Amino acid sequence: MTMTGLRLFGYKTNVKILAAISITYGASIWIIRGVYQYYHIPLGSHSLILTVILSFLIKMIGKVNWGTALGAALVSFSLVMLGGGMSIVIIQYFQLDVTNVLSNPWLHVLMGYTEIVFLALMLIINKVFGFTLTRSQEIHK
Repeated sequence: MTMTGLRLFGYKTNVKILAAISITYGASIWIIRGVYQYYHIPLGSHSLILTVILSFLIKMIGKVNWGTALGAALVSFSLVMLGGGMSIVIIQYFQLDVTNVLSNPWLHVLMGYTEIVFLALMLIINKVFGFTLTRSQEIHK
């Protein structure tokens, strides 16, 4: 998420920074989901909290401005949500039961990979064509 988000805003960062953000963010996801499960809070608002956390981590560890940090987090989250929608379409198309998908490790992982399809696609488009969300602004200046 971090790499795709930053690349779409024209930033290339090194592996150490990406690893630091990823590990910290992964721990944050684990903690937030644990708190939600412990207190029986319905999922939904956790995405907003995780977006804020990712923005903060990109700003502090990635050392970019707040606009870029928030933009990178929002764009990458949007791409993941789009992939999540694709997972739902696949589940409905094949008439799968969501509880069976979540209880089957292979199906669960497969649905997780469909959630990152658009992240990977945008990263490939960035790499091959040099596409960024800010390029059109640079051309017109």
